[in-house]
Amino acid sequence: MEKKNKKKISVKAATRGLITGFVAYSILVMFIFIALVILITWIINNNKTNINYDVIKYSLPAIGAFLIFFLVKAICRLSTFDLFRKCKIEEKDIEIVSGRTNFFYLFCIAFSVLVILIYLLARFNNEQLTIQQFSNDYYDTYSEEYADYLTEKMANNFAQEKANVLIGTLIVESGLLLGILSLISTQRNLIEKYN
Repeated sequence: MEKKNKKKISVKAATRGLITGFVAYSILVMFIFIALVILITWIINNNKTNINYDVIKYSLPAIGAFLIFFLVKAICRLSTFDLFRKCKIEEKDIEIVSGRTNFFYLFCIAFSVLVILIYLLARFNNEQLTIQQFSNDYYDTYSEEYADYLTEKMANNFAQEKANVLIGTLIVESGLLLGILSLISTQRNLIEKYN
């Protein structure tokens, strides 16, 4: 459609449309991405013969961060195109809509960091409780010396796994944060392009 045939919408409708489109496409892509992660995990777990886990524990999060960065940008582009293919806003309102969507993106950053922190705290707390429970069972079943050895071994494994999870999470979260931060600088250009 040509620009002059597009329906004019208000600032509120444009902002709501951009945010709704971004959230809807994000949910769709998230489910596809999670299914892909589950498939890759299943393949790795069922093919243990030729896998170097030291390479995988850092390369997969890096690939995931790279994909997330570009998926976030593609979702923004798609939601902006989807809204402005049939609608338009006044030129003077572009700055207002861009500012409001940028505020939403900043909220997304804070929300994602909060969710990741809560998840990691809950996961590590649960694992520590599990280690404590197993340790108590070891002291009930085995000699004190052997129970100390098993508890120390579990604690060392937990510390190593915790470090790997933190590094992997930081890599993936940095891809998400950089992707969302890049939207702040490009949102206005996308609105101008598709308006």
